[in-house]
Amino acid sequence: MSKKIFDYRYFVTGVIVIALLGAPILVKPVISAYTAYNVEPDTQINKTDLLNLQLSIINSSLVLCSDTNDKLLAELEDNHEQLVTCVGERSSYETNLSMQVSEYEKEINALSSVVTNMEGEIVDLEVKDEELNDLKVRYAMVVENSAHNICCKQRIDKPSISSYDVQDNKIVCLEEGTLKLVC
Repeated sequence: MSKKIFDYRYFVTGVIVIALLGAPILVKPVISAYTAYNVEPDTQINKTDLLNLQLSIINSSLVLCSDTNDKLLAELEDNHEQLVTCVGERSSYETNLSMQVSEYEKEINALSSVVTNMEGEIVDLEVKDEELNDLKVRYAMVVENSAHNICCKQRIDKPSISSYDVQDNKIVCLEEGTLKLVC
């Protein structure tokens, strides 16, 4: 977007406003002058008096137009200063917004990296969980087979053994327990 210090739209708008405000002021003296100029010959007005009258009307219209013009120029200058201030503020806001967007993009990239790493860790944990479950199943099978071998041999000597348990990482043959022995 290009920056313009002077915008012609405001100038054209000002000229139109001045023309609209000045039209009634200028039309009245012109009509009066025309009327005075076209008076009937029997009214004794000489041309010098008529021109002086026109001149005074034009001078008063000119003063009024000048005052209106000065007011409009002052208002235009105030509006121009406000516009320059607004453009400066906008530029500052755009700079701040750009910096914030850049910071947020950096945060998003960092968080995306964290999420990617966590997804990888989740996959690793799922694999390890499957391995752990596999080890539990294998451990239970080893314990069951070992208990079967150990306790079934002891049952020959002591027929009251009917179950087993794992205590302190050792298989213990029991007469009553939750893990039943099938020999």
